Amino acid sequence: TVTGVQTCALPICLLALAVLAAREDGAIRSLAQPLADFIPEWRAADDTRGRIRLSDLLHNQSGFVDPPYEFRADSPGMQLFIGDDLRALVLAQRPTALPGKNYRGTALDAQLLGLVLERATGEPYAKFLSRRLWRPLGAGEAWARLDRDGGSTRTFCCLQATARDWARVGELVRRGGIAPGIAPTVVECFDFCFSGVYKPR
Repeated sequence: TVTGVQTCALPICLLALAVLAAREDGAIRSLAQPLADFIPEWRAADDTRGRIRLSDLLHNQSGFVDPPYEFRADSPGMQLFIGDDLRALVLAQRPTALPGKNYRGTALDAQLLGLVLERATGEPYAKFLSRRLWRPLGAGEAWARLDRDGGSTRTFCCLQATARDWARVGELVRRGGIAPGIAPTVVECFDFCFSGVYKPR
């Protein structure tokens, strides 16, 4: 039986911590890296999406908006939640504004972050998260939602865990990314992610 609390906002916070862990490990060189470093599909000279920075996704200022939601199963917005090919869906999206200008919380930014993290680490998101953060925190079993068997994790929502384990994540944030069993996150990156102030190296 699947038990625990399913949330929408907390998994995005946890995703940001996972990105910082990848930065700590060297899988990500800098939060100022362009997405083209991780998404070769966007490397064409005339594709402005490749110049969006990782930091823009972390701060929800990429210029993307979520696909339109309509009350039908094949609408792009509904496909974020029930579709079976999230990767194709997010890679097909186009920004509607310049990056780094305006805050707009979107599921799309978080889903792109998950794709970047998997490509940077070479591991499925759930495996990296479990190895690098979840188990070292002493957290128990949790459940992530995939688009299909062996497919992509819905990193923008829906991670199911006990309230006690979510409290462990909150304590990690409260302590500035320092907890027993977890190497301290890069301080400047942690401050950037949770305070909004960042000066690239």
